[in-house]
Amino acid sequence: MEPLDAGRESRRHLLHELRRSREGPTREELLRRLSGRRWCPRCQATYHVTSRPPKQEGVCDLDGATLVQRDDDKEAIVAERLREYDERIAPLVAYYRERTDVHIIDGNRPMQAVFDDLKAAVGIPA
Repeated sequence: MEPLDAGRESRRHLLHELRRSREGPTREELLRRLSGRRWCPRCQATYHVTSRPPKQEGVCDLDGATLVQRDDDKEAIVAERLREYDERIAPLVAYYRERTDVHIIDGNRPMQAVFDDLKAAVGIPA
């Protein structure tokens, strides 16, 4: 992996872990958010059944294709990912929380506010 790619991957991973390490949504809310995603296989547009629904249920606003739920967004798969997080990642976050500065971000706010805080936590200008 080239150094630039490694840096990008590292930053992506850090943003991902900061998102997961914040105080915030309940397990039920996370399941709702993650399993509610829908995707257009033709143009790659993304939607959410409650927070960003298409104008017509199940139909892409941009090209009229039928929206799909990816396998990794299905509730059983999301629940397994969250279980794995509890088992493998949460102890690591707790370890670093005790030893370094961990940014706690309230995930129960509008998406843009949470995203702005995430960017600020890793030094990305707004």
